[in-house]
Amino acid sequence: PEVQVALLSRRIDQLVEHLKGHKHDEHSRLGLIKLVGQRRRHLSYLSKKDPARYKDIVGRLGLRR
Repeated sequence: PEVQVALLSRRIDQLVEHLKGHKHDEHSRLGLIKLVGQRRRHLSYLSKKDPARYKDIVGRLGLRR
């Protein structure tokens, strides 16, 4: 799950940068919302199954959780 979270985070960051310059791009915005939900589900699963790995990945990626 850590690799999936890292890849999703990278794609989310790319979409956020894209949307800063293309404020009316609704399709990309919906894709961003979908990716954030996927990342949240992966992190939720990881926090239940292995809290130590969860804390490690959150710290490494600099997520707010």
